[in-house]
Amino acid sequence: MSTVLRSSLPRILLMVIVPYMMLLGGTLNVAVYPALQLLNIVLLGMAFAAWGLARIQGRWTWHITAVDTAVLVWIAVIAVVTLVNADEARRALIVVPYLMMLTVAWYVLHDALYNGVLTRGQVSDMALITGITFTFTALLEVSQPTLLPSGFFGLRRLAGLTGNPNLLSAILVPVIGLAAGRAWAARGRVRVVMGAFTVVALGVMVLTYSRGGWIAAAAVIGMLILLWLVDRGWTSPAKLATAWKRARTWQRGLAAAVLAGIVLVGIAGLVVVMDSLDDPGRDTDLRTYLWEAAWQNFTEHPVFGSGAYSTPRMLLDRASTPPRTAQTHAHNYPLQVLSEFGILGGAAMALAMALLVRAGVQAWRGALTSRDRHLIAGGWAAVVGFGVHLLFDLAAWTPFVAMHGVIALIVMTASPTPTPRRRVVGRVQSIVVGVVIVGVLGGTLWMNPYATRNLEILSEAEATGEWLVAADAFEDLQAVDPRQPVYYWSPAMLWAMAAYRDQDPALARRAYDAFGEAAALGMESAASHANMAALAAQFGDLDAAAEHLDAVMRFAWMSVPMRLSVAERAEAWGLPEIARTAWASLLEDERVETYGLPLDRRVAASEGARTLAVLPLPDELTALQTLIDGDPAGALAELEAHPEWYTARAHALRAIAAKLAGIDPAPYMRAIERGDNSSDSVSWILLARDVVADKPLDGWVDIRDGARLDVRNEPASSMIATLHFFRPTFARMIVPQFAYDNRDLAIGALVDFLRERP
Repeated sequence: MSTVLRSSLPRILLMVIVPYMMLLGGTLNVAVYPALQLLNIVLLGMAFAAWGLARIQGRWTWHITAVDTAVLVWIAVIAVVTLVNADEARRALIVVPYLMMLTVAWYVLHDALYNGVLTRGQVSDMALITGITFTFTALLEVSQPTLLPSGFFGLRRLAGLTGNPNLLSAILVPVIGLAAGRAWAARGRVRVVMGAFTVVALGVMVLTYSRGGWIAAAAVIGMLILLWLVDRGWTSPAKLATAWKRARTWQRGLAAAVLAGIVLVGIAGLVVVMDSLDDPGRDTDLRTYLWEAAWQNFTEHPVFGSGAYSTPRMLLDRASTPPRTAQTHAHNYPLQVLSEFGILGGAAMALAMALLVRAGVQAWRGALTSRDRHLIAGGWAAVVGFGVHLLFDLAAWTPFVAMHGVIALIVMTASPTPTPRRRVVGRVQSIVVGVVIVGVLGGTLWMNPYATRNLEILSEAEATGEWLVAADAFEDLQAVDPRQPVYYWSPAMLWAMAAYRDQDPALARRAYDAFGEAAALGMESAASHANMAALAAQFGDLDAAAEHLDAVMRFAWMSVPMRLSVAERAEAWGLPEIARTAWASLLEDERVETYGLPLDRRVAASEGARTLAVLPLPDELTALQTLIDGDPAGALAELEAHPEWYTARAHALRAIAAKLAGIDPAPYMRAIERGDNSSDSVSWILLARDVVADKPLDGWVDIRDGARLDVRNEPASSMIATLHFFRPTFARMIVPQFAYDNRDLAIGALVDFLRERP
């Protein structure tokens, strides 16, 4: 190998593999699927090996970085908190290796930068490579005909490769800052290209419809303006006044126009954000609930917190959790730190922030060239925006987002004149970093066959139907990782399915015990209690069934489908008191009005429900009742008489009623584009498309139709297992014995009507 290639190899590998980690390697798919884990191990191993060989051959020297003291403090805090909260140690094992690898990335990139393999601009380019990719793949969605218009002013809400608009916005925030810094530092065509990209990225940010992203982007722009003023020396009113007097007329006009534009855009943005706070599905209730829960948990565990990565379990304990809702973080970084690590973590966080600010100021003041100072300005803007975004979301929970933050911090804080470490300290650091790399990669490699086996068992059970054989196969995985709750949940579901198929009380008892194990290890939720209630009823323990139904009501106090299933099951099992409580919670809850509860056949069939006053149908759902009664023309006339009913649901009902009445539905389908297209309306839009296109409604499956075991990685695929414990399990979360139907009640009534039409 030539000397040039050997010296360039570490740079090449870092410039390729770090962006790869920020595009694919740090995603949830890699954390869940073992084949992708192996690819990560190989690529990271290559990068670390090249870096290690380069530093040995080049006799590299370790240097002091901004947060060395904070890293040591955080290690001590995590160790103490984990010891105090020993019950959460298994959860800590999920997140601590991730934090360790982010720390290793911090030191390896600093090492390459300070020893001349990378420049500050090249470190910034790592994030820009991925940012450009994310931006332009998101732009491709603008013309995607199947994408629902659920975003800004009825436009399509962009997500790009991330699949989530909030994740895309979290990436774009630091990318916009770094791109602006790159444009400022460059000259000629590079400045034009990077400036143009910055504008495009801002446009994509708008189309993510992420309000936290908008606020963070405003912080990025504000920081850039501030640093530009400081760079020009305009740091006081007197200096600004002097500069204004010296400026030419056209310069004053341009400055006034830019300032007016910023003010107008800011006012418009504020109006749009405030107006969006009452949008269906996008109000502030979820955020404020999560923040309140995290603060309450902190007040209950003020000194040591409740343990690393305990927030998902804490939220399950407090939240109304229908099966497909399982939050993983508090959507606020300071609150999450206080909740999990208490005052100790808060102090460590404050120390880290202070050290980073000090290092960023020193880097700005000590920049050797204006180009370097302008790159540092981009880093400052990126970090400030990233920090603001962390107040509204915690997308950095995902590694590929966090790496963009790490890159921004390095660009902001890396010293232009780094200080070498003492040789002895450097040797210790080499050993520690090497042990961490080998330990994390080796541990992942050791666990990979077991993760592979987990997926194999699931797939075999789905394909062959040999549920009992597959359930027994999980014993080997339980022996290796006895505190992994997913390894108990999956066989529990298999035994429950077999108990339903064979009507076998003994299998129901076995499934009940396994669900109990999974719940005790961290998967307790409305879903676990619903399953255990149904299984207890199957093997004849109605007292246990009643206790679990009470728990379902406690966990899922806002879930209409869950409470409806509790009422129905309690009546079927001869538990009238619980049924009455469940019906009362539904029929006396004003929030339930929009669900169209009177349309559900279970309400009409229930004696308990008939003893209570049923809330009237709201708005367009009265027309839906007319439609179900067999009068589509009358339903359409009723809808047309109320133009104020402009939601996507109303337009979808107009289109369906027109189709059934023999009237052209096209105008109503076009009107959907202008309606309220929140996430809650997606199913209505899709149903209208299917009905208008005369497609069969087989896809609108009532989950009670029979046994379904699907293995796939998406929100339906047991979010608790996938997002909390990084192991896939079956898409089915509720055993068929519970007869749970999670469809929108109004959609369910309409689909049932459409299926039964001659």
